[in-house]
Amino acid sequence: MWILQKQVQSLRWCEEVESMPYETLYRRYRPKRFEEVVGQAHVVKALMNAIKLGRISHAYLFAGQRGTGKTTVARLLAKALNCAEGPTPEPCCVCDACKAIDSGGSMDVIELDAASHTKVEQIRELIVSKVAFMPAEMRYRVFIIDEAHMLSLSSFNALLKTLEEPPPHVVFVLATTDPHKIPPTIHSRCQRFDFRPIQPDLIAKRLSEILKLERDKGSVSADVTQDALMLIAKAASGSLRDALSMLEQLLLIGEGKVDAETVRTLLGMVSENMLAEIMSSIADGDVASCWRLVQEAVNEGKDLFQLVKDLMAFARELLACKIAEESAQGTETQDDGRGIRALCQRFSQQQLIGIVECLREVEKEMRMSEDLQLTLDIGLLRAICEARTEIGIRTEVELARDDIAQVPTETVSEAFEPAKEVMVSPANDDATKVKDETEDAGNNPSEEEHELKTLWGKVLERIKSEKFTTYALLQGSELTSICGNRLIVSVAHPFHKDCLEEPAVRRFVENVASSVLSMDCSISFVSCDEAKGVTAIAKHIGEATGMREAKLPFNTANESTPSVSEPKQTEKKQQEDSGDKLDRTITLLLRILDQPEAVENT
Repeated sequence: MWILQKQVQSLRWCEEVESMPYETLYRRYRPKRFEEVVGQAHVVKALMNAIKLGRISHAYLFAGQRGTGKTTVARLLAKALNCAEGPTPEPCCVCDACKAIDSGGSMDVIELDAASHTKVEQIRELIVSKVAFMPAEMRYRVFIIDEAHMLSLSSFNALLKTLEEPPPHVVFVLATTDPHKIPPTIHSRCQRFDFRPIQPDLIAKRLSEILKLERDKGSVSADVTQDALMLIAKAASGSLRDALSMLEQLLLIGEGKVDAETVRTLLGMVSENMLAEIMSSIADGDVASCWRLVQEAVNEGKDLFQLVKDLMAFARELLACKIAEESAQGTETQDDGRGIRALCQRFSQQQLIGIVECLREVEKEMRMSEDLQLTLDIGLLRAICEARTEIGIRTEVELARDDIAQVPTETVSEAFEPAKEVMVSPANDDATKVKDETEDAGNNPSEEEHELKTLWGKVLERIKSEKFTTYALLQGSELTSICGNRLIVSVAHPFHKDCLEEPAVRRFVENVASSVLSMDCSISFVSCDEAKGVTAIAKHIGEATGMREAKLPFNTANESTPSVSEPKQTEKKQQEDSGDKLDRTITLLLRILDQPEAVENT
């Protein structure tokens, strides 16, 4: 009779198992031990050592993006503390406590969704009122508060005292995707662990293991390629749960062999051939072709947000290939067969950076736009203009170099021919004499550098007496050259250069320099690495346009005996013409300052 009852119970149990609802992959393959957690080795190691050494904190804060294992690790921590063999870093998973926690039926492990329990009355009823009671079945009572940042400020205040001095049998685990929304008073009472986005190769490896287990059970018959798994892993953006959900959906529509193209169709992703065609059209400046490809994507039902994301990822891949190619310094690099290397050679680094920045702006604008296709079309037009503008600046530099090469030697020598100066004798006003101008500073580089250094030192002394903070930014700066009324100053640190280029700071320095040098002047700040190239470009442009470096406003070697001179009318006209030429060319020089490639080539 007893045997018959056991057989009946066994049959009922089998029927219940067969009638159990379907369980999704991410729930079925949730880690049961710390060793099974993927991509969070730093968190797992710290918690296991804390349990092993008996240094268990009363409150933990798990922060990280969705699908990285925050709630799973919280449950594992509860199992490790309440296991019959514990507290142990390796729970047995067979005792009543472990089984109850795995099934979610434990009375002492309380999971609370903060998004639906935001009121302070709910927190007092569900947590504060139960903290003082001993656990009903287990060793510790564990409160897991998911999406903790959704709690109201009053709810956080109700938890302050409990979190600060809880009973020894209580452990709090707060999980959140937005840790910056957690009040500092809560932060200071918890040990924080940051869950990192899981790497795509680790996600693909885990997906492959799960597929093998499902295939052994006979639940899966489709053959998923490694490229398809890697594409799913990249699309998951570091979330293993999202990857498992996509894999499960893929297995429902896939029959036989599932490749990367099937994944793109499922996720609405654009094919790599279309991305390559769009980038090729941007390189050619073909706006019509870009718009035609976007229209084709719309006709195929592609998601335009996904198109922009894929295009940014493809442009980033081109940029990485370009950087690797240039860093190889002439060594041959292997092509992967997709034409990436040939396509990246059609762009410069500056062009690819500009294209990525344009696409980022387009993605932001599309979130606030009603017409997504129009916004994307205009963004691609801006990307083409950005690429063509960079090409245009390089073309202007080439033309300027050609103009310099075509200037006759006689013209250059005439431009640097010493001018005459009429000197008025203080002894006899009627007696005048003509004498040659003093030697050009350009013929004596050491003397010129000394004079530039002396002049800039006087400017720095005046700035130091008026505004010391600006003087601190100019520490280590040097006046490299004077081109017309423009001073080219090299700065030691890029951060100082950015601060000095603020309009108010630049205006102050220019006013002081104009006062000290007795002339209206403007200043261009460059880094030490760019100073030599910029000075050379300024010199070449000055030679090509018939200009020369401005004479210093006074003789720094002997200021006590200035000479009274009056330039000739022809020299005045020549200076005015040179000033007009300077205005036309200084714009090109400033644009060259922002183009490192152009400066290096020059």
